[in-house]
Amino acid sequence: MIAAGLWAIWSFYFVQTQMEIALYDVTQADTWLALAGLIIFLELCRRLGGGDCLC
Repeated sequence: MIAAGLWAIWSFYFVQTQMEIALYDVTQADTWLALAGLIIFLELCRRLGGGDCLC
């Protein structure tokens, strides 16, 4: 989970720097990274909140 989170953060930083320079075309890999980041965010929220708050 840590590796996927770091990968999502690095990709976000890379895309942001590319968008500052020129136009950036969103690819399917960006979709998977966004989904991985969302899953990690939801899991961290679930762990911080405790219990089964997403059931």
